[in-house]
Amino acid sequence: MSHIHTQPHQHDVTASAWIVRLDGEKPRVMLHRHLKLGSIMQFGGHVELNEHPWEAVTREIREEAGYSLDQLQVLQPEDTMTHLSGVILLPQPLCIFNTTYGSVLDHFHDDISWGFVASEQPRHAPGEDESDTVVLLDRSQVLAKKDDELWDDVADIALFILDVALPKWRRSPALPFTRQ
Repeated sequence: MSHIHTQPHQHDVTASAWIVRLDGEKPRVMLHRHLKLGSIMQFGGHVELNEHPWEAVTREIREEAGYSLDQLQVLQPEDTMTHLSGVILLPQPLCIFNTTYGSVLDHFHDDISWGFVASEQPRHAPGEDESDTVVLLDRSQVLAKKDDELWDDVADIALFILDVALPKWRRSPALPFTRQ
């Protein structure tokens, strides 16, 4: 989807997925080269007007990474709400941040990021209009690429997932939370 806000310094809401693959010798963060920015980063995109952020991130996971939700687990802190009466309670995000890419894109993204775990390759290929450059980076590779091929925020979040979320957070099924 194109940007909802088109004027300088406006904010769009995006949703992104940080996928950790466990099917190798070491845990590896799965990233891709963003087609427009040319940088290696997480999978994700704009929240469309007819969807909530969880619907957006699950759509982006399928389109950009090729995963179906039944192949993934979502990382969740131990002490989170598991039920909220009368509404759909979405999984706890890994982080929510405002991009500093305003100087690059002339506008901002307020990103809601979730962490996921996969133990197998994606079932599907990325969409035709998506990047086909996917990289799997273990902790030492993230550190080696920081400041060179990875923006600081991408490296920081990747290291947080590998060092904190993966060993300490619980893994829950990545359910297709939908509107009632």
